[in-house]
Amino acid sequence: MIKLTDEQWKTYTDQYGKLMWAISQKISGDAMIAHPEDNYSDLCIAALESVEGYRKKTGIEFDEAMGTKLFDQYTKTVLWNRKAKKGIPLTNKMPFRNKHCSIDSGPSTTRRDNKPYDIEDSN
Repeated sequence: MIKLTDEQWKTYTDQYGKLMWAISQKISGDAMIAHPEDNYSDLCIAALESVEGYRKKTGIEFDEAMGTKLFDQYTKTVLWNRKAKKGIPLTNKMPFRNKHCSIDSGPSTTRRDNKPYDIEDSN
């Protein structure tokens, strides 16, 4: 695994940090699985893997590659593919997750048709 210095990582996040946060916000689904901060962490790992993958593919080290068009395209492709790898399975599960309902009987708990949930007590 490649090791970036703090200065190199700062250079990377200065260039791609906003994109990584934007992508992490677009991964939707269950907040327990796809919280934006967790998504960002996953994208940071993908970013490090992309630096290593680019080095293996081209033989060009990070300092030389950073700022080139090919590295830019490669990095963005890796980040968007990581979003799809995590987001598509979550999206496929959404019809199932959307059928879940709360059984809380508080006043703020309502169904999709804006009627409150009333659970009959048969005891």
